[in-house]
Amino acid sequence: MSAVRLPTPIATAALAVSGLLLAGTVSCSAEPGPAAAQSRATPEASATAAEVFDPMVALERADKSPYSADLLVKTEVGGVGNMRMSGRVNLNTEFTGRLELRTGENTPPEQAMRMEMVVTSDGRFGRDLDAEGGWQRLPKSETNVITDYAEYAKLLLGLGRSARKGVEERGGVTAYRLSGRLRADQIRAIDPSVHNSMRTSGVSSFKCDQWIDENGRTVRFEQWIDFGGTEGHNIATFADFGPAEKFGNPM
Repeated sequence: MSAVRLPTPIATAALAVSGLLLAGTVSCSAEPGPAAAQSRATPEASATAAEVFDPMVALERADKSPYSADLLVKTEVGGVGNMRMSGRVNLNTEFTGRLELRTGENTPPEQAMRMEMVVTSDGRFGRDLDAEGGWQRLPKSETNVITDYAEYAKLLLGLGRSARKGVEERGGVTAYRLSGRLRADQIRAIDPSVHNSMRTSGVSSFKCDQWIDENGRTVRFEQWIDFGGTEGHNIATFADFGPAEKFGNPM
């Protein structure tokens, strides 16, 4: 059986950047400048006044039960798409899910990576989709809990009125956009994993935009990060919410 390949240099850089977004999910052993600000996606449409809701009320009323969602994370390093992660995951609970990770189209063939990963309650498993061989157990992650993005929204709301950007349409969903810069010391209390990634990467703060729906669930989260002199940009979208699902050992 062939071994699951270690991430290539390009993949490693992308994983490091995306690790500041989802430190518990992508670890794998097998305020930005004006240009970055202008690169944000344009809202699809403005909602009518009748559709406006208070984001703080939505967060306070949000169901705290575990749930599942389709997750898509795109990571850009230096303005180039370097990593894509997609799949189905459980949120608001111990992180489990089934994901595919792949490097960007511009990645040199010798550095490309395409890997499938399953995270269960008792381990992580991976397989190289571009090589012969089956599933293998991966080293246990330091953390196996995905962040509760509601806590990020509360931090942004704590920045004051300037963080409230209003209601927009995102993927057919009416969502309230919050925007601001969060410091490492603020992150420490709500997400120790991301705080540790920030500390080890020398990142003191990051700019982020977050869109929450009227049920208090995050539908989109973006970050702009100065990563060792190189700009990193994460875009995470969440869709098709449903009850928490069970992901079993694929071996």
